Amino acid sequence: MLKERETYRLTRKLNGGNVATLIFVALAGGGIVYGLVSAAISLDEKSEMFWLFMSVAVVVGLFVIALAAVGLGTLYEPPKEKRGKATDSQ
Repeated sequence: MLKERETYRLTRKLNGGNVATLIFVALAGGGIVYGLVSAAISLDEKSEMFWLFMSVAVVVGLFVIALAAVGLGTLYEPPKEKRGKATDSQ
């Protein structure tokens, strides 16, 4: 059982579409957070808009981090089932 698990880990293949999506989500989320924080910094710190932009940036950042964390579990192709010879006689 241990040998099978380690063999699977060493031979698993990356899912290119999921990797690209994860990179896109991280870059897009980071860009949105960067834009919101930059806009907030350009405002007066006592302004309500400053705190609104910073609050939205925190919420968006946490959402993107959670989305990326969930996406990490799908980076590899699922294992293919081994099929034996057909023994059904119908």
